Amino acid sequence: LKGAGTWDAERGEQPRISVVLATGISAERCAQHSLGSRDPTDVDLAAWRADPGALVVDKAGEVLYRLAPS
Repeated sequence: LKGAGTWDAERGEQPRISVVLATGISAERCAQHSLGSRDPTDVDLAAWRADPGALVVDKAGEVLYRLAPS
């Protein structure tokens, strides 16, 4: 889900990025797909938006699962 990483003989494959979902999806289910999880009520969006290295996607689930009009 996170694309290609780097390979190190000592540590194995290392991802280039980490993805944390602020969602109601369980932490166990996120971990099955190598994703982090966080309670969305604990997220300070203003702080994340101020971080130039962070990507905040509002209503990402809605965008990901929106069906094309028939």
